[in-house]
Amino acid sequence: MMGFPEEVDARQTVVRYISKSVCQGKFPDDEMFQPYFFSIEDMDTKFKFEKYSPGFLKTPASMKVKFENGLPLLFCFNMMIINCDKAASCQCPYDFNRKPTIKNVNPQK
Repeated sequence: MMGFPEEVDARQTVVRYISKSVCQGKFPDDEMFQPYFFSIEDMDTKFKFEKYSPGFLKTPASMKVKFENGLPLLFCFNMMIINCDKAASCQCPYDFNRKPTIKNVNPQK
């Protein structure tokens, strides 16, 4: 179901997306996920599932994974993937009414 997959379906989608991306060396054209703040070169085939959150009302389901190289990605079904190390917030936007923003690494004083 769009935006509200069960955990087993979410895991399968994540594995398929990562496998296609790494093997083809590019983000899959047939997927609906928009990547934010990472590139194919950051990804690897070795990762672990960290947390699944079911969707509710207008909040999409999400799956957080962490790659062996330390890269944490949050899959927001079925719209975007966020690099949690670089994003200002590691949360899926409510109702996808905004895009993720990058963390301010040098705040002005």
